[in-house]
Amino acid sequence: MAYNRINKNLMLPYQYTRGSFEERQRKAAQLCHKFYNSVMEKTKKETLTLQDIKSSIISILPKKVRLGIIPYTEDPEYGTICAQRLNFCPYSANIESEALELCCEKDNKVSIMNLPYVIHEFRHFTDSLFHPKILARDQRANHLLYVTGKDPDELYETAIYTDATDKKALFKMKLAIKKFFAGMKPEYKIDYLQNIRYKLITENNAYYTQYNYAKKMNKKHIKLTPECLIQENPYFMFEEKIALLKDMIYEIIMKERAKHAQKIKNCKDV
Repeated sequence: MAYNRINKNLMLPYQYTRGSFEERQRKAAQLCHKFYNSVMEKTKKETLTLQDIKSSIISILPKKVRLGIIPYTEDPEYGTICAQRLNFCPYSANIESEALELCCEKDNKVSIMNLPYVIHEFRHFTDSLFHPKILARDQRANHLLYVTGKDPDELYETAIYTDATDKKALFKMKLAIKKFFAGMKPEYKIDYLQNIRYKLITENNAYYTQYNYAKKMNKKHIKLTPECLIQENPYFMFEEKIALLKDMIYEIIMKERAKHAQKIKNCKDV
């Protein structure tokens, strides 16, 4: 729909984003690798300036897409080191800008030991560049917040993006989603589910990317936090959750198709 068009300053031309899903995944990963190499060339000590990070990003983008690099203005929540921020226009509910918000030391410097976390968030950004549907779904979910009054981020943080170890966790997630969907139109349910599915896909990518570059840095004998060297993906069961969401979307579509087929049959019988 026209009102859900993404800001051109957050997108790459089609010549960069065309290709299969796997090809775009590789392009997103390659841009992360260029970012890592550029940053590592700049660092001479144990810290990076925000300008170092920003100039590295500008130098590797095939087009000058706007990505803000800003320090936390207040204490980060839950020990967060950095985060991807989407800024929405209060009037149109569209995404105005995208930024990496970094927890800095004095003089707005970032510790080199936190670079894997920065790359984690940068992978979210590169995913959104090469998979435009990710931002489109985020924007659509924000539009629906005004229509339904239900905040998908609250559902995501409390019931989706959580530790999971067995099928019981998946069952609880499904129940929470169905409760959230109570009284909602089928098309809204599909929009929300697709938005959550894309969030999990890029989160899965980001954790793998974080871990891979932490290993590279560890081989260079760069001091890192112990958490960096833990492969965290299995603890969230991302792949199992993504599969569950796909099944839920399929169920809704099949149910609506069956209703439509029955209506056509009823009309013919009249």
